[in-house]
This record gives sequence, C-alpha cells and structure tokens, in this order.
Amino acid sequence: MSMIDYSSVPSEIQGYADSFQSLIALGMELLTTVLVIGYVTQNFSVLASVSIVIGASFPIILFLYFRTRKV
Repeated sequence: MSMIDYSSVPSEIQGYADSFQSLIALGMELLTTVLVIGYVTQNFSVLASVSIVIGASFPIILFLYFRTRKV
C-alpha cells in the first residue's frame, strides 16, 4: 500500500480512506484466490486440487488471523 499524507484531512475521511483501501486489497486477494483455484482445478484432478488449495490457503489464513488479532 502507498503512504498517504493525512495531515490536512479530517480523521473521519482518513478512516474512510483506510477502510476503502483495505476493501480494495481484500477484493484483489479474493480475485487472485478465485483465479488460482480455477486454474488448479482445471489442470489437476479434483482431489489434487483440494489438497493444493488447502495446503496453500491454510498458512495464509493462519497468518491473517494472527496479524489481525487484537491482543
């Protein structure tokens, strides 16, 4: 993500901008995931595809869980 200078922007708009950027990033990750899953299932058998998707997504899910968890 790019750094944005919020020095002259009200905090409410700053919050909306951060939320919007987070939403865009999440949408891009979701689109990438869907495309990768589609490619894998098209070129491999279903059982191999499920194994690959679970094996690839589990570490990402764990990383995102611990990164976004409030302590």
